[in-house]
Parts: sequence; C-alpha cells; structure tokens
Amino acid sequence: MLNSVRSGQRLALTSLLWLALAWPLDACMSAPRAQVTPDFALDQAMNPRAGQARALPQDDLAWWQVFQDAQLQALVQQTLHDNLNLQAERQRLQAERRLADQTDKEFLPQAGWLSQSVTSASGIDMFYQYGFDATWEMGWFGRKDSRQLLSRGEVLGEAARVRALKVSLVGDVVRAYLQLRQAQRALLRQEQAAQWLKRQDDLHQQGVALGLLAAADTQAIKRQEIQSKLLSEQWQARQQQAAMRLALLCGRTAPDPHWQSEITASLPQHYRLDRLPVRLLNAQPDVQRARVRLMQAEAEAGLARADRYPSINIGAGYFFASNITQNIVFDGDTNASPSFGPVINIPLFDWGRRRQIYAARRQQMDAAAKDYRAQVRRAYTEVVEDLKILQEREQSIHLQKTTLQSDQQTLQASAARQRLGLTGQLPIIATHLQAITDQTRLDDAEVDAAIAYVRLYKALGGPTQARSKS
Repeated sequence: MLNSVRSGQRLALTSLLWLALAWPLDACMSAPRAQVTPDFALDQAMNPRAGQARALPQDDLAWWQVFQDAQLQALVQQTLHDNLNLQAERQRLQAERRLADQTDKEFLPQAGWLSQSVTSASGIDMFYQYGFDATWEMGWFGRKDSRQLLSRGEVLGEAARVRALKVSLVGDVVRAYLQLRQAQRALLRQEQAAQWLKRQDDLHQQGVALGLLAAADTQAIKRQEIQSKLLSEQWQARQQQAAMRLALLCGRTAPDPHWQSEITASLPQHYRLDRLPVRLLNAQPDVQRARVRLMQAEAEAGLARADRYPSINIGAGYFFASNITQNIVFDGDTNASPSFGPVINIPLFDWGRRRQIYAARRQQMDAAAKDYRAQVRRAYTEVVEDLKILQEREQSIHLQKTTLQSDQQTLQASAARQRLGLTGQLPIIATHLQAITDQTRLDDAEVDAAIAYVRLYKALGGPTQARSKS
C-alpha cells in the first residue's frame, strides 16, 4: 500500500513538472494573425468633394423610410418576417451560435464512467473493469485559440449570409415597388395624353371640314394615337411584371388588389448623402465574407502550428478489476488502482511534413489577407461609383424640372394669346402633350434616382452596424 502511494506521488510530481515546462511555452502562443494594412482612414469620406457630413439612418433596415410610403414600409416588414429563405438562414445562424458556445467546453475536464471486459495475456482469465475516467485537453500552443477563432468565423460567415439576404430582399422589394409605381404613373400620363389627342383629332377634323386645315395632317395625328396606345400596352405589361415580382418577394401567389390604389405619394428629388464614412464598408456582405475567409485561414494556420508541438492532455481515473473467470466480481478480492498524469503525443518522424503544412497555411493566410484588402477596395470603388450615379440622376431631375417649368410658361403664354384671339386651341393642346411627355420623363428620372439610391445601399449593406437582432 505504501509503495502504491509513493508511486502515485511520483506520478503527480512528474505531471506537474511537465506542466511547469509547457506552460511558459504556451503563454507566448496564440492563433497567428495576418497583418492587414488599412488602405483608408476610418473617418475618410467615400465622396471626397463633399465638405460636410449629413445624418444617416441609424438602423440598417430603415433606409427605405426616406420614401415616406406606408405601403412600402408594410411590404418590407412583411417580406422580412415571412420570407422562408430568410427564416432558414436565421435558423442556421442560431445553430452556428449554439455550436460556437460549445467550443470552450471542449477544453474543460470531461468525466465519465467506463466499464469493459479484458482478457489476460495468457488467454485464461477474463477481467471485468469499471470505474471513473476523466480527461482534460489543455488546448495549448494556440490550439484552443485557433478553434475559437474558427468558430467565430463560422458565426460571422452565417451572419454575413443573413445580412446579404436581408439587403438583397429589401433592395429587390423596394425596386419592384418603385417600378410598379412608375408603370402606374406612366399609365395615368398616357390616359391624359389620349384625352388630349382625342380632342386634337376632333378639332383637326373640324378644321379640315371647314377648309382651314390640310387633310394630310390627319395621318400624323393618327400615328400619335397609335404610339400612345402602344406605350400604354407596354406600361401595362411592365405594371403586371412588377406586381408579380413584388408578390413573389412578399411570399404571395398573386398581387394584392390594394397595390392598384391611386398614387398620391411623390418620390424625393434629392437624397442627403453628401458624405459616407469608409467605416460603413464593414457592413458590406462581400467585405464580411472576405473577413470570414481571412479568419478561417488564420485559424487553420494556428491549428497547423499547434500540430507541430506536443498534444498534452491530463488524464485521471480510478478503476476496479475483478476476475470473472473465477466468479469473483464484487467481493473483497476486487483490485483497485488510481491513475493520474499527462497524455503526451509528440511528433517526431513526421515533423517535417507538419512544418510544410504550417508554411502552406501561412501562405494561404497571407493570400486571404490580400483578398480581403482587394474586396475592401472593390467595395469602396463600387460605392463611390454609385454615389456619382445618384448625383447624376439628381442632376437629371433638376434638368427635367427646368424643362417642365418652361412648358408651363409656354402654356400660360399660349393661353394668354388664345384669350386675345391671336391663336387657336391646337397650339395649346400641343403644349399640353409636350408637358405630359416632359412630366413622364421627370417621373422616370425620379424613379431612376430612387433605384440608384437602392443600389447605393445594397452596395453598402446598410449604413451602420446592424441594430436589429438576426
């Protein structure tokens, strides 16, 4: 009994010596990190010519509120709530978070009950062993840190997929809704134009009957009427297509009849986005995915480096053994033996192979860092281009408004000349038709600017960090 106690003491001292030697070596090791040189300052603006910052929406899922449309707001909320693909991605994200929470528990002591039958080396006797078994994986040399980094990368990757799907869904819903409203407005303009064309045709026929106008001009008026009908049919088809796309995005099998309601809301003609900080790119889905790939490469490099060093586990147990061949199971002759000490796996003959694997993982990590920087640059360029496109669309709106104001002045002058008896109704009708055409162009310019605004926020992935829980 005394020898058994002394043997256990020597084993414990040996284990403590191993721990004392390995602990300082592990303290200076963690998962390697790539050196990513920032290309832009955090407070740098993506629109350098702007001199002042403007307030942006603080919720990444609220940017469409700039259109001030209650129906659009309800459609977006319905899509985010009912979309099956988004629900599936949210469940995957919750699953990844649950798995990530278990990573630390892999490096906690694990205890269990062990029972087994063992045959002696002579093959004569059979022993029944049972007892408690405990192991503790230390996770040294950066192994634990690398596994945690790998788990965080999986969570961030799934969160990036959820965010990308949200941005895509919201952008597509807003775009389809804007195209639906554009088609409805265009149909209203064409109805107005058809009424003026009908009146113009009636007046022209009266003029021909009185010998005041040439009959050859009647064909030109007929062609205008045919073109107006063709445009109406085209806009009718676009309206149906936009309504079906919107219904599909909202999880419907058919468009809602309320979508055909009268249009009263107007689109913004200017968007207060003079300055966008570079830090907004952190929310861009493609940038997040590149960051995930970098984290995974860092974690794999850390695990490859940890494999070059000994794997150390602490094991402990207390086992009983009975000779069941002699029908002695639970009597006083049962033997018991405690055990405690490290379980060490040292790479010797394949150390060179592991070194080459670690070198390859480091190269992959450096490549992922370059891919990350390249993606940030692409995202920066895309956002700057979208900003310029939005500014061009706003300038187009301004020019169309100027043209429409000129039409109004011409119309007022024609009406004044008619009151003085200096002209007839046909020039006024022509001015009305031109004003309808210019108004349609203004409507199209406003929709183009709104779609450019949607593209900008899809490129950003949301103006700030997400506040809403996925």
